Amino acid sequence: MKLIKNILLFLIVIGCVEEIDVINYDNFNSLLVVEATITNQYITQEIRLSRAYPLNTEGPVNESNANVKIVGNDGNLFIFEENEPGTYKSIIPFEAISGVEYQLEIITENGLKYGSKSESLSALSQLDDVYSERVYNEEGDEGLAIFVDSYDSQGISRYYRYEYEETHKIIAPHYNDSIAVIQPQPLPEPGEDFPVPEITIEPRDEPVEVCYKTENANSIIIASTIEFIEDRIDRFSVRFIKEDEYSKLLHRYSILVKQYIQSREAHIYYKTLKEFSLSESLLYENQAGFFEGNVFSVENINEKVIGFFEVSSVSSKRIYLTFDDYFSDLPSPRPENVRCNQFYTPALTANDSHDAVAAISPLETAIIGGLLYYEANDPPFDEFGDFAPFVLVLNECGDCTNFGVTQVPEWWED
Repeated sequence: MKLIKNILLFLIVIGCVEEIDVINYDNFNSLLVVEATITNQYITQEIRLSRAYPLNTEGPVNESNANVKIVGNDGNLFIFEENEPGTYKSIIPFEAISGVEYQLEIITENGLKYGSKSESLSALSQLDDVYSERVYNEEGDEGLAIFVDSYDSQGISRYYRYEYEETHKIIAPHYNDSIAVIQPQPLPEPGEDFPVPEITIEPRDEPVEVCYKTENANSIIIASTIEFIEDRIDRFSVRFIKEDEYSKLLHRYSILVKQYIQSREAHIYYKTLKEFSLSESLLYENQAGFFEGNVFSVENINEKVIGFFEVSSVSSKRIYLTFDDYFSDLPSPRPENVRCNQFYTPALTANDSHDAVAAISPLETAIIGGLLYYEANDPPFDEFGDFAPFVLVLNECGDCTNFGVTQVPEWWED
């Protein structure tokens, strides 16, 4: 969870109010940050390792080349391999089993050993429903809320954490399946004019009209029913899409919501982390100290480690929607690039055919600079009467890969 990396710039213990100089980073320790949740899904499980960082640095440092494994008291051992910097995935898929206690073990590249307290699978409870409604939020902003409902008839779940993954379709508004190609020309002999460039229109190698962009939740979303008679989550909002995000809904939008059942200790950890991240007094009041999870140094009891090893049951649901499903009374939102109403008709001829630099035509310069062919210019002249055969657009207006990827997700439904 990137949020953990973003907010753990200064660490706290619940109730710690000792004053420190938050501007002085000379004594800041690069603490190990562990993000580890395994679930009852039979999947390739994932663990992330990084180092905390002070506010005046560029960002977290991924912890690479570590040995990572999870050990169950049933004798099973699961080895994790690093598939990208700081991200470790289990070599084989596996699922957490009820009644089994698991521990996380880490040995860093420099030989330091870390472990976790034993954790077992949380209660099993299904996410009943995910749905969306056009509403006003507490700040009075109109938008689209994504709600969840859940109910545990046995009343033993009580603590919930939510994550979401949202994907939206992007369509390049001024796409053409052809591109303009500058053909190489021989250099002229001394005293001869530079040849007029030959620019041909050729088919693209691959289409780049439709793309998909996926983003994950960047906040801690938790809920509890401990104070309620029933263990019921009702109309709990996990996502609110405001007006400035309506472009995500323009063509088609999908959101996958995951519900994790937490232990009381995991819930307290995430709740405190969330409260700390939302504090407006982050740099001015109640600083200092350390935020403790269930991960520790095996060899040095005084070394601080950030993170929580969680064994959680999870369930999920996906929904699809579009802008017109909810906002048909409003004008369609602008696409992701609001500059796509600009068109260019650069001239083909050069200013001075005897000068190698000046002989590069405005059309060549535009194509080399990244403008894309959109259509033939009719009539083929610019405002000054110079020969301008093509209409060009900004790269991002004719190529969707500026915002997403062309590969259609396996689960996508149109």
